[in-house]
Amino acid sequence: MPFLARKAVTAAQSFGLTSSRYKAGNQTFTSSGSFTVPVDVRSLTITMSGASGGGGGGATSAGETAGTSYKDIRTITVTPNETLTITVGSGGTGGRSGISDCGSNGINWDNINNDVTDRKGQGGAGYVSGAAGSGGSCPNSFNSTAGWSGGGGGSSAYVYSGGTVIAGGGTGGNGGTDYNGGRGSGGSGGNSGTGNQGATGIAGGAGQGATFSGGYGTNGSTGSVAIVW
Repeated sequence: MPFLARKAVTAAQSFGLTSSRYKAGNQTFTSSGSFTVPVDVRSLTITMSGASGGGGGGATSAGETAGTSYKDIRTITVTPNETLTITVGSGGTGGRSGISDCGSNGINWDNINNDVTDRKGQGGAGYVSGAAGSGGSCPNSFNSTAGWSGGGGGSSAYVYSGGTVIAGGGTGGNGGTDYNGGRGSGGSGGNSGTGNQGATGIAGGAGQGATFSGGYGTNGSTGSVAIVW
């Protein structure tokens, strides 16, 4: 570019007369990843929801629906080319329904409550993971067991130059009661931490209807992080 032309462009830029490279856009994360702030972007509006918990399994009564997760909506200040780390929480799994004659099958409450792979709902992973549900009671032979509870949902979060913002996961649903009125307790959701500006997030999974067939409550929904600039 000729010298005089370069001077003209420089002068125009100094007075803000040239066009900006800024372009509006948006991106939604339904799984964890990273986001690089576009050129000339100085602020982002982020809507973030934690994952919901799983529903409780049924027994002589239906399992309960899991709790709703948290949502955080805010506008943050960023710098171009800054990288945000995004974590999207996973939903908790539903608890299994009660089975009859659990004691005669060599299953007791301690076995159920300490089982890390089956029966009770498992907590969803996240920035802070949800907790597993509690096992249902199993008093003795020829009694039905209570429904096992759902796991809590994991929290979603993003980390940027201004700190960490977390939207907590929902709690797991309680299992249905047995004949003696016992039930498992739903797992706690991933810690909400900061944020959670009073808005509700994703609805929890539905509880399983009363049954001894071994069916599960519905799994919780995955969280999300939506970015607009």
